[in-house]
Amino acid sequence: MTLMTKPLLKVERLCRYFRLDRTRVLRAVDDVSFEIARGEILGIVGESGCGKSTLGRTILGLHPLTSGKVLFDGRDVHAARGAERLRFKRRAQIVLQDSYESLNPRMTIGEIVAEGLEAHRIVSSKKEREGRVCRLLERMGLSPMFRSRFPHELSGGQRQRVGIARALAVEPEFLVCDEPISALDVSVQAQIVNLFASLREELGLTLLFIAHDLAMVRHLSDRVGVLYMGGLVELAPTSTLYSRPLHPYTRALLSSIPDVDPDNPLSGRRIKLSGEVTSPIGAPKGCRFAPRCPLVTPLCRDTVPDLVEAEPGHLVACHLAAPSE
Repeated sequence: MTLMTKPLLKVERLCRYFRLDRTRVLRAVDDVSFEIARGEILGIVGESGCGKSTLGRTILGLHPLTSGKVLFDGRDVHAARGAERLRFKRRAQIVLQDSYESLNPRMTIGEIVAEGLEAHRIVSSKKEREGRVCRLLERMGLSPMFRSRFPHELSGGQRQRVGIARALAVEPEFLVCDEPISALDVSVQAQIVNLFASLREELGLTLLFIAHDLAMVRHLSDRVGVLYMGGLVELAPTSTLYSRPLHPYTRALLSSIPDVDPDNPLSGRRIKLSGEVTSPIGAPKGCRFAPRCPLVTPLCRDTVPDLVEAEPGHLVACHLAAPSE
């Protein structure tokens, strides 16, 4: 698939395996490829344990990759060293899921937000640092007076805003948002999602937004990728994916959304999957979704489907949904 503009991020056949012992290997991320254009928000959805967080962390170089490539603005992330690696760390940041565990409990909010400023030598004086911290907190909807508080004195939503402020302090171009709303109340989730949307508009940020909440992903993302057992099974513009899902797993996922939208073709039609989840340990034979798929064929059990363009801009890894030769 070719994007309208040169992609900021290009992931090529990315694999991240974890060796459990001499004979067993866990395939957390398995042969994933996609691109993200500048200023785009790509949502990644899937069940717990499907590899979403590992994918995001491997893209940023927080996990070493097993094979494949991650190209950021044309440069290989995992080959970068020294000053080039430091420049990438400033240009790409992460917002983590647990807003309490991700903040140092012994540091004040001001120290946490300013940490990146000092590490990258962005400010030259204490006055400049304090000014930047105050402006960042205000942009997040927090009072500058919060800078003297500690993380345990804030609510979950406030802590997550601090985490976003910390990421934005170094003026990045790209954010990996690793389930940043899953631990928050529903009303706070909506506030954080709207905050990300406004930051994209104001700062021109590019986002990889990882989440469980399919409704929130629909609201925020330009395109959505569906991950199953470490592999990308479908990728499409948001409106297309939600109105015309092609992969049986995507259809099952979308049917689980509490939704009374008449435009949703799966509204009120809960698809219950049977069978066992494929083990991520060892090499899969055939389609990884075959043991649970209601449409499975002998071909599905024997041959791994490629991720192909079933229609313009709509990619799917399914023998039954892919166009015939």
